[in-house]
Amino acid sequence: MRKSSGLLVLFLSVLLFVAAFLTATTEEAGAEPMLLGTTGVGEGPASTLVELNPATGALIRTIGSVGYIVNGLVYDHTTGRLFASTSVTDPSYNGLIEISLATGAGTPVGVNGWGLGSAAVTNITVNAAGQMYGWWDPSQDDLVIIDKTTGIATWVGNAGVGTGANGLDFDSSDILYMLNYNGNYYTVNTSTGALAFVNSIPSMAHHGKFHPDSNIWYGIHNIGTGPKNLVLANLSTGTIVSTIPTVDNLHTLEFVSQIPSPPPVTCAHTMNIPTSPANIGTFTPGIFMNYDPMVARPFGLEEAGDILTGRLWLPCLRNGHADIYLVLDAPAYGGKFMLSELHQWLSFPANIQPWQTNTDDDVYTALFSLQKSGILPGNYKLDVIVVPSGTAASTIDQIVSGAAAAPYYKWSFTETLP
Repeated sequence: MRKSSGLLVLFLSVLLFVAAFLTATTEEAGAEPMLLGTTGVGEGPASTLVELNPATGALIRTIGSVGYIVNGLVYDHTTGRLFASTSVTDPSYNGLIEISLATGAGTPVGVNGWGLGSAAVTNITVNAAGQMYGWWDPSQDDLVIIDKTTGIATWVGNAGVGTGANGLDFDSSDILYMLNYNGNYYTVNTSTGALAFVNSIPSMAHHGKFHPDSNIWYGIHNIGTGPKNLVLANLSTGTIVSTIPTVDNLHTLEFVSQIPSPPPVTCAHTMNIPTSPANIGTFTPGIFMNYDPMVARPFGLEEAGDILTGRLWLPCLRNGHADIYLVLDAPAYGGKFMLSELHQWLSFPANIQPWQTNTDDDVYTALFSLQKSGILPGNYKLDVIVVPSGTAASTIDQIVSGAAAAPYYKWSFTETLP
């Protein structure tokens, strides 16, 4: 068995690989925002909610069918709700919907037709206070303000510019931008609807959103069906940062900002004990607190100077107690390791034991706090596995290969060190 100091350096590797992805705001938020999108163009069929890798454009997971044709997507950070605007060509509903982050299913909110008849409202967005706006296009080419409860859109004023295949979003300073089909982009006066020309980029970048940390605009290069690219642009300088391939038929985008991680103070909301095997997915580390296990991301990092702290956050559990296993796969250091209740990294599978047993309380703890040094390059993966308390490890197929499929939740966090 390796000495404990060597194993601490080993786990440091898992911590450091994410640091390269984290921006200066990581010290406050401790997480990378999720990039969501919908596939399916504005003329149909029904859209599908997906999660994308913001660094590569690759598909992380398909969340589920929305059930409606989507032409705008926004996460309301003031309420934690995901909204979408549906296409005027949707056969059943033209208006505001709320989308489940867990299943992708859409539910109509308020009136059919936006209170504007057969108007098409696209590219919905919200400001820092949670006020929703959208773009009335093509009949008016103007800004509208939207009531999130009734779904009614109200015309703000004349923009004075013909628009199409555009994008609309607030930047990190809460300034509203509209980027048009021809690459021209403008600031938008939210009181009058008037546009002020800023600059131009040499590309279409429709249905775009600002990255909440870097303030880089993420837009979609081309319209219609088929292959798509993400255009990353710096609107402060009018330059394109990069163009990366992404999933076919992508039509809308939105960032879901991670929730800062103060410790929970109540168990008013709880996560159910797993009742069936649920391999939730593979992600980059970043805490996203949610009481739905399919949405939650329980492992994240905080950085302060040369120190990286890894945290685990799970809410209170109901309907029983749970055991928690932490498994680190680190080929550069000779294999796999499991964290014990004594916070020792033990060789795996020679040693199999949970990190916590028989718990139903919230789990918010610093697993480690280490200096960034002694890193070996390679691929790393940390698995967080939650099972009903007392489940024999020999029955958990994510721990013992070929075992029976006992109920569990499993989240994986991976990266490759250069």
